[in-house]
Amino acid sequence: MTMRPSQARTKPFTSMEESRKLQRKLRDENKRLAAQLLTTEEDLSGLVNKNYELLSRLQEESEMKFETYKKSKVLGEHLKVLLGENTTLRKKLAEEEAARRKHENRVVELQRESEGYQRQVEELAAERNAD
Repeated sequence: MTMRPSQARTKPFTSMEESRKLQRKLRDENKRLAAQLLTTEEDLSGLVNKNYELLSRLQEESEMKFETYKKSKVLGEHLKVLLGENTTLRKKLAEEEAARRKHENRVVELQRESEGYQRQVEELAAERNAD
């Protein structure tokens, strides 16, 4: 166990040899602590760099998500417009289909009338030819 500098000063040295041993011990301990401090600083520096890297990636992802959000919002607006147009076109198509069916029914009706008139004409012509 190492002595703190304040403890070392309060205890008198008994010999020069003891003083040198203690100084060596203190120098070794200082070197060890300096190396530990350097390692800790390197670790912290690495962590700080990693933190900046992660923050940078997070910011890029946030910006990309925001861009995606804006695009999806624009696409959503376009989709609403297209759905509205689709509904309008479906209504027009239904109206045109109803008008076409009505017209076809009228054509069939007129053909029947025409066939009826044709029979009457043929009957009248047969009666004239018979007389």
